[in-house]
Amino acid sequence: MPLFGVQTLFAVGLATLVRGNPLATAVTTWVSNPFTFAPLYMMNFKVGQQFLGTQDLMLSLQSDTSILALSRLGLDCLLTLTVGCIATGLPLAFVSYCGWLTNGSVVAVGVVYSCSN
Repeated sequence: MPLFGVQTLFAVGLATLVRGNPLATAVTTWVSNPFTFAPLYMMNFKVGQQFLGTQDLMLSLQSDTSILALSRLGLDCLLTLTVGCIATGLPLAFVSYCGWLTNGSVVAVGVVYSCSN
């Protein structure tokens, strides 16, 4: 998700729903590599631009620099980023879930977690 606070609330809610550990979930949503934020956000933004066809968001700002134009640009950027995150996240989540269903294990940080005993 493109909003840090919202992703924590969403993850804790989902963890509670599936009887996971909300505290561990909240902590792990904040453990990320700060060097990957910019490339991931840029990639997701570019994917969102492709889906929405909003290639020239900054060009509209050059002609109108009012507060209303800035707020519209902010909402357009947020929408573009959100669409890009969903467009990349859903297929990757589906592929990883199907992989987990077929072999019964998930590999995370070099450790294999198996759902079979």
